[in-house]
Formats: sequence, C-alpha cells, structure tokens
Amino acid sequence: MCKYAQVCATHLCIINCDKGEAKNLRRDVSMSEILTAKELADQLKVKPETVRRWARAGVFPFIKLSAKAIRFDNNAVRQALDGLAQKGQQR
Repeated sequence: MCKYAQVCATHLCIINCDKGEAKNLRRDVSMSEILTAKELADQLKVKPETVRRWARAGVFPFIKLSAKAIRFDNNAVRQALDGLAQKGQQR
C-alpha cells in the first residue's frame, strides 16, 4: 500500500493512491490495530513527533484521515520495522 493512502470516512475504506483501489478497513483491519501517533509512540518508546517524522520520511506507512490527522496500521508498521531490522543485520 502507498504510504500516502487516504481513508474514506464515509465507507471506512483505504484508498490506495498507487492503484486507485479501495480496501475495506472493517473487513481487513481490526480497528484496535489502528493507532494514533501517540499510541504508536508509546509502544515504540519514542515521542509522537518522532513517529510523525519517520512516517513522513517513509520509514513506515500511514493512513491519512485529513490534512492533519494520520493513523497507523500496527501490523504494517511492525512489518516495515522488521524489514528495516533485517536490512541492518545484512550489512
């Protein structure tokens, strides 16, 4: 999924800007897995601004709800961080 995917609030779908496809959040992602920057920062033991900065840098994907509001799929973030850890170990 594109890191700049947007959420359709009416139908609760993720709109993938790469392919123009919609993915139903209700069916594919448990809402308990969708985190705010603060919730994710608490899990990662960093500040919320660090989470936002990493998202803008493309470290992991995020869901853009509006111009200011973003959310994170916990599973997608974990996969991205695991991928980074594996790349780091290969060096």
